[in-house]
Amino acid sequence: MTIAPVSLYWALALYAAALVVLRIVSRRLLLPVLGAGLVVNCLAVAYRYSQAWPMLPMHLAPVLTPAVLACLVMVRSSVQAPPDTRERQVRQLALLFMFVCLLAAQLFPKDFYLSFLRSDSIFAHAMLFAGTVGRACFLLSIAWSTVFFIRSSAEERSVCMRRALSWAAWGVVFWTLSMFSGEMWSYLGWGTPVVWDDPAILLMMAAWFLYITLLHLHFSRAWGLRARALFFAMGGFAAIVLSLLADFGPFRPPW
Repeated sequence: MTIAPVSLYWALALYAAALVVLRIVSRRLLLPVLGAGLVVNCLAVAYRYSQAWPMLPMHLAPVLTPAVLACLVMVRSSVQAPPDTRERQVRQLALLFMFVCLLAAQLFPKDFYLSFLRSDSIFAHAMLFAGTVGRACFLLSIAWSTVFFIRSSAEERSVCMRRALSWAAWGVVFWTLSMFSGEMWSYLGWGTPVVWDDPAILLMMAAWFLYITLLHLHFSRAWGLRARALFFAMGGFAAIVLSLLADFGPFRPPW
């Protein structure tokens, strides 16, 4: 057994432990446990990169997304005052997303050791990392819009929607940078900005258009606050599934 699956199994266990710690035990233990999970998660990413460099390792998004999301949660936990109930619920959802994403990467893996042809360009790696940061921002937006339906007061719901909008906007920024980098990489490698028969590119574009529609609905106030929150939650979840679908293979149980 290589270091990559070992790291993923440990990361999966530590992310689950971080969720239990935050929910039941003590919030003070969250950063050490989550940090340990992040370290072993990054070991898996580093291993895959070392096997493919200077090319781009394939199907890395389901493994890299939990690591980026863990970084965002840790940074926010470090710089923020003791979190209120809303913030704790968002962190619990974020940890749940990380666990589910990494579990799916274990149960539906694709071969990662084959590097992507003509991807030895800085734009290829920028596409991967900018897209992953954008995806992590979308997940936090989904978390905030989900907490919207848990809170009862109008003030709390307004705060949840502002946070959901902020994270969604940052997600669109990084997603757009990822798409631009991908177009540059494609143009330099194949002489065309878009490879139309690549499902990963098409699904990424579909997710981008979905979020642009979501932001237009929010700023135009065409729908009520509750309907917009539902679209943030459900539409964001659909965008995440679309963006990760091309990286998942058939069901392969670990045993």
